[in-house]
Amino acid sequence: MNNFSQQRQLSIGSVTTESSEMSNFVVEGMTPEQLLVICATAIKQNDSSVVEKAVSALKKVSSIQGEPSERATAYFLKALLLRRSSMPDVSNFTSSSETTNSDEVQWTERRYSLTELTRLVDLTPYFRFGYTASNGALLEAFEGVEQIHILDFSTTHGMQWPTFIEALSDREHGPPSSFRLTLLSSSVPFPPRLQTTYEEVGQRLSKYARLRNIPFDFDVLSQPLANLSSSDLRLREEEVLGVNLSLRIHHLSEESTDESSPRESQQYGAPQSLCPGDKFLYLIRCLNPTVVTLYEEDCDTSSSCFVKRVEQSYAYEWMPFDFLATIWPSENSERQEHEKNVGKKIENIVACEGLNRLNRLESKKQWLRRMNKLRFRIQPVREDVKSQLQDVVDHHNTGWGMKNDEETNTQSLLWKGNPLTFSSSWVPAP
Repeated sequence: MNNFSQQRQLSIGSVTTESSEMSNFVVEGMTPEQLLVICATAIKQNDSSVVEKAVSALKKVSSIQGEPSERATAYFLKALLLRRSSMPDVSNFTSSSETTNSDEVQWTERRYSLTELTRLVDLTPYFRFGYTASNGALLEAFEGVEQIHILDFSTTHGMQWPTFIEALSDREHGPPSSFRLTLLSSSVPFPPRLQTTYEEVGQRLSKYARLRNIPFDFDVLSQPLANLSSSDLRLREEEVLGVNLSLRIHHLSEESTDESSPRESQQYGAPQSLCPGDKFLYLIRCLNPTVVTLYEEDCDTSSSCFVKRVEQSYAYEWMPFDFLATIWPSENSERQEHEKNVGKKIENIVACEGLNRLNRLESKKQWLRRMNKLRFRIQPVREDVKSQLQDVVDHHNTGWGMKNDEETNTQSLLWKGNPLTFSSSWVPAP
């Protein structure tokens, strides 16, 4: 375990958040995480003197060009400065070049070619772990099925489907008579963004499907996720339906209050009362799909309290900075580009509110509770799929790991023992 991992395990419980006592906090011996929480709390309380002291201390332990912990801290500090910019006397301690209106956090316009996106997918198991788990569950659900339709609500840009097509063509009893894939066009601004049009993605997949002797149709939906209705999906009675949800639905999640989400008290039989994310999942359940695959990040940034979001997201977002350091040297431009993307995500979580806050991650525990309340039933995972997932993990740096939770029927991707993402598959319960 490196120093950053050890640092992350230090308790922040000793941090005092009472305004009357925070001004007397002692910087020496505090971790960056403790300083960030103090700074966030002071911003919330509009305590400029404590903010200035905390920012001064954080600048000494942060650097965009430094060690992973320093880089992560630098991006969290930048997010807090964006948040701080709404305070009345911001000019007292920071230059205007360091602040931006938090409602105007801009996402990168950098778009990847298919070749670049393939390289990104191959760098870590982050994407491929989800692809492998989803494809395994879908293939099991479609065994012996002749006409297949998959609704792909994900950020994969079609990257997972060539492997799926190959597996369909190699089925013991022969390939299906038809395979239709419907993708939702990527309207969300989060990386990785694709340079190639979805029409070209469809053409490439169609060409590959022909090579594998599989009749293939490709559709693209352009409607916003929150506005979809069953009539938009062009379902066909003769097709067996599967749904793939990967790293996308948390953008619809509704923020929680202090400790629990409003959905805790909702009646799930009344779709008009549901938050946008649950309303979408209710729609999916009403389609009665054969299987629903869910792959998500395992982190809770749904709280309406931005201080809590700082604490929760720092406990999670240090990992990308840490594992990217095992791939590239400090000055590598690709590493810096990916770190900037993580930094923009942090800014959105910490500095934005309302409709501008699009990253509303939820923990695995929250997702399981949510799916159960919406009357989905989780499915066990075959041993061969677990073995494939382990192979994906073993292909990469030794810091990566996998946890198979037999009690919940989920598989988690770990970085140095810390949960990063989880995979699961579901069916509508009776």
